Amino acid sequence: MGLDPDITETVRAACTERHVLSVAYHTASRGVTTTRKLGPHFLYFAKGSLYLVAEDLNERKVKVFSVPRIENAQMLDEDYNGETVDPEQYFGSAFGVYRGGEAKSVCVRFAPAIASYIRERRWHDSQRVVVKEQGFIELSLEVAITPELTQWILGFGPNAEVLEPKALIEEIQVEARKTVALYQKQKKVAG
Repeated sequence: MGLDPDITETVRAACTERHVLSVAYHTASRGVTTTRKLGPHFLYFAKGSLYLVAEDLNERKVKVFSVPRIENAQMLDEDYNGETVDPEQYFGSAFGVYRGGEAKSVCVRFAPAIASYIRERRWHDSQRVVVKEQGFIELSLEVAITPELTQWILGFGPNAEVLEPKALIEEIQVEARKTVALYQKQKKVAG
């Protein structure tokens, strides 16, 4: 799915004019399309995609919707009068677009091979980088533990080691074991 210019413009206009949106939205987790009425707050660009932060009026809960998964959008002749959340507060402890629980102190040690890549980028507003001996660096963040954070760390393979918190270390271990098991299973089938 890509960005449909007409849908994107309808969503943008609804945010600007504070009108309720009726959308057909395809959920990735369940693979179904449902019709929802949304009270739009703002559009948010992250990780190469566009997201709508809006109140799901049926659930009375503010959520993040991937704009490319909106299959149809209609701006209704109905004002949205809900209190709009502040983007910086809403995503304050998030590492990307997935929000989790409260922020935790996260510390990841990166190998010299990728230290400059990590150091030269802004990963989160809370980040602190400490240069260690032999070219290693430690990146400290105050973020919620989410699948997005876990996948980001795993993407660096053996060049990233979580030092804290313990819950994140355990999550990384579980996901790494699942990956190893997948490839071991494939090796047995192929062999």
